[in-house]
Amino acid sequence: MELFFENDFSSIFIGMCFVAVIIIIVINFSKYSSDNEAPTLDVVAKLITKKTEEHTNRIPVGNDISGASGYHITVNVEYFLIFRVESGDELKFKVDRDIYDNIGDIEIGTLKFKGSRFLEFTPFGEETEKF
Repeated sequence: MELFFENDFSSIFIGMCFVAVIIIIVINFSKYSSDNEAPTLDVVAKLITKKTEEHTNRIPVGNDISGASGYHITVNVEYFLIFRVESGDELKFKVDRDIYDNIGDIEIGTLKFKGSRFLEFTPFGEETEKF
């Protein structure tokens, strides 16, 4: 009887994992599609902050979950730029490190984006008091 329960449980678990993967795919495809359908906008914006988020993962060496053999530690850094547009709304974009590094701390310029996707930021020559 235990064997039947284990097989039944594993079937349910595999089914739940499959459903979860399908839901994640649908959500990501929906976001991708809405970004593609959105118009490309060029707006005057001020970069108000640059932000990073670090995510640390510890993976046990040799699948030893006790950690007695040590851990492989990986750090993933995500880079964000937060802009304020003329209407007062704030827009947050995840960007690559090279874009993050090449934009000054507080700049005003033309922000180009499509949906939630950052495309480009072209700073004005000099800071203006537009904001």
